[in-house]
Amino acid sequence: MDELGASPFLIAAAFGAGSVSEAIAGPLIGRYSDRVGRTAPFVVGLGVITGGVLALGIFNVLPVLAVAVVAVAFGAGLAFTPASTLITDAATSAGMNQGYASGASNVAWGGGQMIGSAGAGLLAGAAGYLLPSLIVALILVGVAGVARRTIQALPEDTGEFTL
Repeated sequence: MDELGASPFLIAAAFGAGSVSEAIAGPLIGRYSDRVGRTAPFVVGLGVITGGVLALGIFNVLPVLAVAVVAVAFGAGLAFTPASTLITDAATSAGMNQGYASGASNVAWGGGQMIGSAGAGLLAGAAGYLLPSLIVALILVGVAGVARRTIQALPEDTGEFTL
């Protein structure tokens, strides 16, 4: 966004709007996933993130990039809420302490963020933004596919996405 002439205020506003959308989506999706299951909001969230990540790599137009930043954050709100709950569900099933499970999850998330950021930065520097965006999108699609097959749905989970 900076390379396209966006002011620091506009960049901050895009990230701020993304944070607000994530904060709004999280509790609503949490309520939904408690009622019907974790699968649909998790997979839909991954889909929204995938679209945003692809837009970041494909489009070199400032308004599209700003919307893509908000989309990635909104998708994160959709996906991370049920993902966090899945961690506690798995910990409970395994007889593991909740704090330990959450801590282990944070270590994995933080490590992935560090490796992914460094790797994507190196790839973007060498080949442009499209290559790391495509790689991240493929990873997200793969995770969504695995999630659809492996997340155990609640008995009333219809797979439909309605509030």
